[in-house]
Amino acid sequence: MLRTSYFTQIPNPLCLPCHTTCLNCSGPNLHDCMTCALPYYFQSNGPSSCVTTCFEGYFSSANPPTCLPCQTDPSLSNYCTDCTGSLSYCIKCHTDMSDFYLYNNTCRPVCPDGFFGLSDGSIEKIKGNVCL
Repeated sequence: MLRTSYFTQIPNPLCLPCHTTCLNCSGPNLHDCMTCALPYYFQSNGPSSCVTTCFEGYFSSANPPTCLPCQTDPSLSNYCTDCTGSLSYCIKCHTDMSDFYLYNNTCRPVCPDGFFGLSDGSIEKIKGNVCL
């Protein structure tokens, strides 16, 4: 069932429909959404809009359906540029300005013992005495 939400147009007291992706809105356009109807997520960076997939660097949170930023605080040893499911479940690390390596879905400035970092931010396990 398609849900239609409305907003009030000022100065004429008329209720007009929101964009079909909006649950609540301040106007008729996609960028006027304040919350999103399912299956959309509210993406607030840049012009706000309702999206089916969050932008890189954000993950989808279910209640309310919103795109939230991944963890990017290097003091927490987690400099994540893309994540899924939660802010700290990283799937990609920042590699432009400093080297961080993905290990167990966290970004680390150094590799744990028994592993070494690759230039793409991934980690390989050392096998025997040979570095891969």
